[in-house]
Amino acid sequence: RPGARVIKPKKASLIQQNKIKKKSSSGLIGQTEKLLAEKAGHLEMLKGGKKDKKE
Repeated sequence: RPGARVIKPKKASLIQQNKIKKKSSSGLIGQTEKLLAEKAGHLEMLKGGKKDKKE
């Protein structure tokens, strides 16, 4: 079963916007994970927490 259809933009300016949006959001995900890791240092799944600082 196919998923939701994505209609890709034809205008160059819209394509550029989408690229920028993807780039900036990928950075946000990394920052959010790091922030969560620092707050919840006991979680071994997330790197960059309190546990990593001790070593």
